[in-house]
Amino acid sequence: DKFNSDEVWWEFVNRRGYKAETYQAVKGQKRMNGERFCNSHPTGKYILVMAGHLSCCIDGIIYDTWDCSSKCVYRSIRVA
Repeated sequence: DKFNSDEVWWEFVNRRGYKAETYQAVKGQKRMNGERFCNSHPTGKYILVMAGHLSCCIDGIIYDTWDCSSKCVYRSIRVA
C-alpha cells in the first residue's frame, strides 16, 4: 500500500522540517534501544524508527500496542 510506505511518512517528516537524529552502531558498545532512548530523552515528543517498527516516545515513555523498548532505535525524529 502506497499510504503505508516509508516514502510517504518521510515526506510528512520532511515537509514539516523535522530533523532526524541517527544512532550508529559502535563496535564494542550496545546499540541505542527504546529503553535507553527514554532514559536519555526524558522530555519531548519523538517518532522512533526502530528495527522493523515505528513507535512514539512522549516525555520518556514509549506509547505502543506492545512493549518494544528492547528494539534497536535507528533514528529519532523530534516533533515537539
